[in-house]
Amino acid sequence: MTDIDYTQFKIVGVVEAQPNTKHAIINAVGYLGSDWKFTPLSPTEAKQVFPSRGRVFAPGFQDRYKELIGKCIFAGMMPSNNDGADKFIWDRENGMPDEYGTVIINGLANEIDENPDKTYKNLKTNGRLDNTSPTYLCILSKLYLIDPDNIKKYYITEMDLHFVKNANHESFVTYDHTHYVLIGNHLDGPTRAIDIMPDSILRDWLIKEFLVKEWSQALNSKSLDEIENGLIGLISKSILHKPVLKSRINRLSSMLELFVFSYEEMTNFLTLPTLKRTIDKSIEINSEKFIEKTKSKYAKELENLKETNRLLIEKEHTNAADVISKIHRKIEEANAEFNANNEELNKKTKLAEEIIALQLTKIEEYKTAIEELENTLHSIEDNKEHIINDFAVIKDVMQIIVSQKTKQAILPHPTFQKTNNNAPTDFGETIESLNDESEEIKLPQTFKTRLEFYLTKNNRKTEIAKKIGQYMVHYKAILVPDNRIIHSIIKATGRCKYSIQYVTPEWRSFSNVWNNGLNTMIHSCISNPDIIHYYILENINMSYLPCYLQPIVDISMGLRINFPNTEIIFPDNLRLLLTSTAEEGLPLAQQSIRYFGCLQNDDYTIDEKKENLYSNEKSDKTGYLKADMLKNMRSISPIPSNEYLSYIQSDYE
Repeated sequence: MTDIDYTQFKIVGVVEAQPNTKHAIINAVGYLGSDWKFTPLSPTEAKQVFPSRGRVFAPGFQDRYKELIGKCIFAGMMPSNNDGADKFIWDRENGMPDEYGTVIINGLANEIDENPDKTYKNLKTNGRLDNTSPTYLCILSKLYLIDPDNIKKYYITEMDLHFVKNANHESFVTYDHTHYVLIGNHLDGPTRAIDIMPDSILRDWLIKEFLVKEWSQALNSKSLDEIENGLIGLISKSILHKPVLKSRINRLSSMLELFVFSYEEMTNFLTLPTLKRTIDKSIEINSEKFIEKTKSKYAKELENLKETNRLLIEKEHTNAADVISKIHRKIEEANAEFNANNEELNKKTKLAEEIIALQLTKIEEYKTAIEELENTLHSIEDNKEHIINDFAVIKDVMQIIVSQKTKQAILPHPTFQKTNNNAPTDFGETIESLNDESEEIKLPQTFKTRLEFYLTKNNRKTEIAKKIGQYMVHYKAILVPDNRIIHSIIKATGRCKYSIQYVTPEWRSFSNVWNNGLNTMIHSCISNPDIIHYYILENINMSYLPCYLQPIVDISMGLRINFPNTEIIFPDNLRLLLTSTAEEGLPLAQQSIRYFGCLQNDDYTIDEKKENLYSNEKSDKTGYLKADMLKNMRSISPIPSNEYLSYIQSDYE
């Protein structure tokens, strides 16, 4: 049967909770027809009737019937509308689910022991004896019935699991050959009773039922064998299975040989008239002999104890002498060390006094030098206009040098004005677009792999890929040694917008940056929030950095939020990529670039012979870097070391 009328049938199976959800699954062991007759299914048959995994999905089951989790139930079902692996789902409107059958518990391998006392303690600890109804326990190849009525007599029954499965194939069912269910309340097959009476309870029975009640018989017995025979006769009167009787008889025989009464038990015996007379008479007759024997025993023990104590005292005296000798030696060593340290301290004190006197002399010299510097500063202030004119001459010289090195036309720039409506102004700046990829990257590792690929194509070492990614996460502006690294970043991004600008000595304020593409780039960022934008500045040391890029520094260090004269904040999808010229240029200001992400200023070229070659590979369709991934990575990505000092040092070499 591979197709059923779900309106006429109900699934029978074990409910299994789905972790971290409100849902469950019902593992099928059979089904009920319209006549409520149970039809068992093997695991293979279950997969045919309830494709494709032999189970029914139960959405929201844990919210409604949490008490049925782990139970075998029957429930209504209906076809699933989803394209999942399960053809049917639970129909919560088709009657209430209810228990049907008993789930066999899988026990622990060492839960049933050859020692009855240990078995009882294991079952008690694992909560097996607290049930008010019969419980079945499956351990390895055995099946155990724990019946409350049998527990009162301290025994359980055992059956062979293989025999049970063969003899009860319609009522003893499984959904995976590991978990079993009993339909009904009867199993065919031979059973064996197992004794689980604890030693303490068996001992109490021996005292109350035999030693107290059968005392006269025990007194008249001539040997331990006669007492054991009387004990066997008494316990055999109990209606118990033979294995249980045999177990308890063997244990009682061992107890008789090692039996010792507690003080409370002896006191209770003295309340019985017959026992009291016997015990009193025994004490009267044997007391002197017992005392003499005891005295002799303890006298010998006392002598042994005295000798032991004497040896211990001698040993401690010897140890004490050694300890005292060591203490004296340490005192002498400490005194010698103190004297040496005191002498050394006096020398250092004298030296310190000499150094202090020398420093006081130098302080006076420094005061004189400071006064001279202050006079020099006043002179510089008075001649400020002459100094500015001198720097203008230097600027003109620098401009001549740059004009010989670049063919980039310098267009006139509009003035930087406050914009109240935040609307972009078109100054003709060009924004390039890269659209190599159409699907976004799912994992940050994919971007790292892409960046390593394009670094290789640009003849650059891949070891810097990880740190570049971390700079992009944590910094708004990133300074790298050369343009090939910038090209690798753009290609690895896969889909982005970028603008390239060239700094000249004429850049004297932030308006030069704003009016040369940054304004247009920012408004493109706002219009395209999912796309990363790169504003690229080359030759940043051709003008003094604090003059034209200070607002970016202030935003990076958190000193300000908005761009000057606007209400615009720095977009999350914008990164500034910076390079400096290695030839003539102004020194980079340390107080500025320390707030940028600065990659170590080294030569990352792989092969000098291939420096003029570049292979423009086609897209590998591994996806583009979406802007929000940079923001999401900020809380989990480590902050990389900032190597800004490498650019300061190189400027002064």
